Amino acid sequence: MYREYFDITKDKEAHFFVISNSPYPAAIYSESVMFGEGKHKVCIIDQFDGKRPILLNYEYLVERKNIDLEFMHSIILDSHLVTGLHEYLIRKDGGKPLRADVHSAIEKFLEHVSNIKCDYNPIFYMTENFYNVDEDIFIEKVSPVLSSILKLHCMDEREFINSKRVLIRQRDKEHYFNLHQGDSFEECALNWVTEFSSSHEKKFYDMQVELTYACLLKMTLINYRHKKQVNRKNDEFKEFLFKELGALLAWELNLATHYFSGFTGKLINPDPNMSVEKAKKNLWSTAWDVLLLKIPQMLLNANYLPEVTLAYVATSEEKLMKVGDLITLESQYCRSDSFSPMIPTISFNLKDHQDKYGRDKINELIKANNKMAIERIFEEKGRIISPAGLKCLIQDLEVQLSFLCRGST
Repeated sequence: MYREYFDITKDKEAHFFVISNSPYPAAIYSESVMFGEGKHKVCIIDQFDGKRPILLNYEYLVERKNIDLEFMHSIILDSHLVTGLHEYLIRKDGGKPLRADVHSAIEKFLEHVSNIKCDYNPIFYMTENFYNVDEDIFIEKVSPVLSSILKLHCMDEREFINSKRVLIRQRDKEHYFNLHQGDSFEECALNWVTEFSSSHEKKFYDMQVELTYACLLKMTLINYRHKKQVNRKNDEFKEFLFKELGALLAWELNLATHYFSGFTGKLINPDPNMSVEKAKKNLWSTAWDVLLLKIPQMLLNANYLPEVTLAYVATSEEKLMKVGDLITLESQYCRSDSFSPMIPTISFNLKDHQDKYGRDKINELIKANNKMAIERIFEEKGRIISPAGLKCLIQDLEVQLSFLCRGST
């Protein structure tokens, strides 16, 4: 299939990262891992099914050149976990201790990343807060938290593993002070968050999150308005993707299948007894959760070849652990120019669906979804809804939601 694509198109800018058929194990994770006992846990979600990708492109398939990839590993922290790391550090210096199970889970997570010496970063926490609060509040709220993250990045890993002491290593401290042009961790954090604020525009995130939010609104309306079979609800949602959004969103399409079947738990939870404002707030929050879970796919790109980033989401939210652990990134289409967005092929663990609906129906659903993803690569580009059109569509969907939600709490 991939060779056929390059024979037909002669496209030297297209790249396919293939995970599902890769014979190579990943360097650090063979599966998702969990830390902590009791109610509170931290999970690192492996969306690569314990594998590292292989790269298929024109250079490899047509020109027969070897490609030696250099894999960089990164752990993307969810906002709750970033806050938890901050609380863990400041409470080690005095004050009321964290709840025992929270303290234990965070400490075990820090032991783990200290052992493997893997990067863990707060970029999602920064992005989510940047988008959702005013700039002054953003800087005031985020900079103290980043100060704690910098200190943890500078700690002596072996000392922490042996004694649980956060001992700052001088050479790492000098590195970050030079990187962020500060004379203290607090000044470096303030410079970091100020630079982030000045170099990003909120409209950069608008389209990604709002597309997902529109999809969640439509899923909710379909699910509560119609007592159709799952495949008919799925067909209606696909029609919405193509006709109204002009995009096949693999993540949202698979998530809809789970939602219509009742397997997404608390991730998508509006109901007719909610007020419309609460329902919208919940769906908006879920749209950000979905963005977090998409980050491994977004960072798997051809922008810096031969370097390739394998990212893993770390979360302390049970609803994300449940959905995240169902996901496998099967393959990813991307380009080394700006001609097209990335197009992933995503699979969800459909065992629950299989038990409920039968293997044959589920296999048909998977094949249909994957076929559409591949067909989109060959189709004309630029059909996606405009930002202005998307905002109008969201307003209309929210009005429809208001007729569904009649609760007052």
